[in-house]
Amino acid sequence: MKKEIEAIVLAGGLGKRMNELTHEKPKSLLEVDGKPILSHIFDNIIKAFGSAHVIVALGYRGEDIREFYGVSYGSINISYVHDPRSLETRKRLLLAKDNISSSFLFLVGDVVCHPEQLMKVAELQEKEQKFVFGTISGATLHLPALTHAVITAEDRRAVEMVFPPPSEWNPQQLREMHVAYYRQDFIGLLESAPPDLPFISQIISAALKEGKNFQADTYCRQWYHFTNPNDLKTELKFDKHQI
Repeated sequence: MKKEIEAIVLAGGLGKRMNELTHEKPKSLLEVDGKPILSHIFDNIIKAFGSAHVIVALGYRGEDIREFYGVSYGSINISYVHDPRSLETRKRLLLAKDNISSSFLFLVGDVVCHPEQLMKVAELQEKEQKFVFGTISGATLHLPALTHAVITAEDRRAVEMVFPPPSEWNPQQLREMHVAYYRQDFIGLLESAPPDLPFISQIISAALKEGKNFQADTYCRQWYHFTNPNDLKTELKFDKHQI
């Protein structure tokens, strides 16, 4: 696996469920376990790959993030794309389409998982690069993000993604984490999809029905989705989750 990777981090949401905490600060700059959420994400990229070019797709209070981090963080080089409008994940990711020159790691600014998972999805995608559009992390622990899509997989092959997610799911199904590694031409898939599909999960769901291939890697450790003020009191630990 090459060390210098490209990554896109979506960090443009309004963070409404954080209430007044996001009136003066974007959610990804709120602190958890001693530092901003986005710093935990950057640190995990460094732990996994050593160095990277990270494109941060900004929105609400995006200039605060740009001012806080500048053009680098440790061994990470940072560039930014920005649209102040409230955009769903598809359009927010497409802001970065002209900055991508290879396969890329995809993350969001309010999810943190074990850094080994970032390397794992990259390595799995590299092995199957010719055959799959992307490798998606699917968690066995659903509770951190019950609003995320539900994935059905067979022998690591994603066969179905349901979004909006059902209120009940099969114990063998996985919860999409918004941690993935995509081929560069996944961008073209987003561009060509029908305009009434604003979420990346919806586009993958439609692509699977059309016979396009994605991998789903099972993640069994603790992971964190920061959505409300109580989540910020968390001490990050990645003990293996017992299924």
